Amino acid sequence: MLQREGLTFQQVARKKRFDRIGQVLLLIVGGYSFYTASKMSLVTLAKALGQKTSTVTAGFATLFLGGNLIKRLLPFLVRGMAPADVLNKSNSKLTDS
Repeated sequence: MLQREGLTFQQVARKKRFDRIGQVLLLIVGGYSFYTASKMSLVTLAKALGQKTSTVTAGFATLFLGGNLIKRLLPFLVRGMAPADVLNKSNSKLTDS
């Protein structure tokens, strides 16, 4: 954009500023739409199941956290792997050196 003929630096800066404002507004609208759709589907599911919304929310949170835990543990649960092999597979440093 800086290489276009006839555009000053201030005009380019103004255009970029408007682009950034548009991007932020798009993210806000998208986030609010996702929130509203999630809330509506959660309330609908709670009504269909005859449960409170908090119970359904807690169930989804438990499923998410349990799935995340299993996903993190699966690389270490290989049949025939010795404990020393697990240390080699970990991504964290074990010593300060």
